[in-house]
Amino acid sequence: MAERAGLQSIEWSGDAQSLSGDRRRAAELGSRTRDAGLVVGGYRTPYRVGIDEQDDALVDEALALGARRIRVRAGLIGAGEADEATWRFVIRALRGLAARASDVGIGVGIGMYPDSLADCVETASLLVERVGEPTVRLYWSPPRFEPAGTALRGLYASLPLVCAVEAPVAGREPLAERSALWERALRLVDGDDIDVLLQADCAIASDPLVRDAAYLIDRQRAVG
Repeated sequence: MAERAGLQSIEWSGDAQSLSGDRRRAAELGSRTRDAGLVVGGYRTPYRVGIDEQDDALVDEALALGARRIRVRAGLIGAGEADEATWRFVIRALRGLAARASDVGIGVGIGMYPDSLADCVETASLLVERVGEPTVRLYWSPPRFEPAGTALRGLYASLPLVCAVEAPVAGREPLAERSALWERALRLVDGDDIDVLLQADCAIASDPLVRDAAYLIDRQRAVG
């Protein structure tokens, strides 16, 4: 599907692809990806920083996969519910994970999730700033029903902290229907070391993925 869509990389999921705890499987999948002429952009994990243990194994799996970064979740409660002690605890855990990952050339990306300290672009940016490690950055994605102008202001404000921009799951409304958002977002990230990702569900037919990938590739070429 990725080859047909003209994509350059894949971000594999630790839970969906059953990689968690299976270093051999991760190595095989990474090798097959590179053999197909694709890059392993990231390792999307269910790991909850400050909650889950065995982050050394997490780094080992990402290294076996050949991933550029590990995607994690910052805790298990929303920023508004967390006290300062919780913030400090998650920040320490993120710094520890970042140190282990950077030793083998891997970055850490914080996903924006409800019930985490990165539950919106403002809190996610604050968390990355407080961690203060250059290898810890943010995955930015626009809320589905947020106006384009509001979403773009959030992207612009957080841009120095962003490692990847995520489009919604392929199979929802075509990305072209939000051209006011995506054309301007691609201009903002043009020239920066920021991935543009499609949140594709491998259970769906490939047509929506190919459609949305073709739109993004065409818009990127127009910007470039």
